[in-house]
Amino acid sequence: MLPTSEIKCASQNHYGNKNGTNYGVRSLTDSEKKFFAVPKHPPSKIFQIKGFTFAILICFEAELKPWAYFNPGEVDAILWPGYWGWDLESKWTPEKESGKQNKIFQNIQEWKLPVLQANFAYNDLNGHQGAGPEGLSFIINANNELVHKGAHKKADGMLIKILKDEDGPMILDCKALI
Repeated sequence: MLPTSEIKCASQNHYGNKNGTNYGVRSLTDSEKKFFAVPKHPPSKIFQIKGFTFAILICFEAELKPWAYFNPGEVDAILWPGYWGWDLESKWTPEKESGKQNKIFQNIQEWKLPVLQANFAYNDLNGHQGAGPEGLSFIINANNELVHKGAHKKADGMLIKILKDEDGPMILDCKALI
């Protein structure tokens, strides 16, 4: 229930009188304004670590318009954690196996940045997705080529070496740790 709603039932009327008459909150207190207000500027999806600037795009955010969360030249690489349904036959191509356009492939063509996709290895949440995904995180270089595919049906770690020079960021090496 939002603090601006009206309540008619006496059993729900915790702040008004006990006879069940309407009780309306017509404005928010200062603390409620802070708690319920939408920020004027959304939180940044960009952060820096040791001279590298990353954008983090969660799941389907990577399919949105390419410059929705950062501007050209603003980041060195993109971290893309998600619940993505890769399977053993999944390929990194302009079209998905279903024949539909791979919007993320198209975005990487425009970004020209490495994308480090981290996928869950299994789903034990009994969500609508059933049993997937099955891991298989994808590491894609700035030339939009798949350079590493993570483990299948198990958690794994990767060591990814990225170089940033006058030609832009590039993946030097990527290997499984587990």
